Amino acid sequence: MKKFNLLLLSAMIIGGAGSAFAASDGPTKVFRDPNKVTITENDNEVVVNVDGYGKDDSMKYEYRISGTQNGKLQTTKSETQKFVNNPFKKDDDSTNLKPRFELFFSDFYFGWGGNKVDGANRDIIKNTVNEVGILNVLGLGYKFNANRSRLSLGLGFGWSWYKLNNPYFWSRNNDTGVLGLEEKIGTFDKHRASLTIRSLHVPFMFSQQLPQHWNVALGAVMNWNLYASYTNGYREIKTDFNENTRGLNQRKITFDFITMVTWHGFGAYFRYAPQSLFKNEWGPEIKNRWTLGVVVRGW
Repeated sequence: MKKFNLLLLSAMIIGGAGSAFAASDGPTKVFRDPNKVTITENDNEVVVNVDGYGKDDSMKYEYRISGTQNGKLQTTKSETQKFVNNPFKKDDDSTNLKPRFELFFSDFYFGWGGNKVDGANRDIIKNTVNEVGILNVLGLGYKFNANRSRLSLGLGFGWSWYKLNNPYFWSRNNDTGVLGLEEKIGTFDKHRASLTIRSLHVPFMFSQQLPQHWNVALGAVMNWNLYASYTNGYREIKTDFNENTRGLNQRKITFDFITMVTWHGFGAYFRYAPQSLFKNEWGPEIKNRWTLGVVVRGW
């Protein structure tokens, strides 16, 4: 008789079709495509555990029947249902559907792209850009509802690099502080001319969680460009020459636009910065920067 009841209980849990989790008019609960079902039978108790169903493996369900009389299981029973909170999975716990504030760390990015250079410098400054950073070393978000809509404001940092074609190097006028370009005459190799911008990011983002663990985010980033420096290097007659100069007159505040698409926290981003790195009187015009890269959302 125990075996019969055990089989009947198993059929109640894993049988049938319909919704992924549904309650019928009677006590039967129907799961579609359960990921794992464990049935434990003791002397006077049967416990059925369901770990995940369908494509949602965060759900945990437990059903117990206990008490015996004449060797038969009685109707004394209890059931619990809970959902494990995971930052990369859908949040189905009813306590997490309420609007709330949250702190988070997210959006490590690495990208490459191009920029627009006007005038005579077009063939001197490379139209390639590299960047790396973290948008939200500390972010404060507000989630609105069960659809996982979130507005957030954060603080992060990043670096971007701009290079010159051979045989040109960066230069600075010691009297005025203006950043310029100069051509080196002669024979040399191992050419290196790189301009680095270091910035603090203040991103304002809207993100939306989608089904199947997809997420879309878009927003604007204010950059506080702390300082800029350049590095020149080359080898001439078996001798290496290196020059490092900082304290340039870059724009202190610039604004970018960014959008991201991620799956399980990993994905791609596109970023566009329309403003020039320098004001016209302080350096060459490098503007309309765009980058495409990979992003890792966080916790």
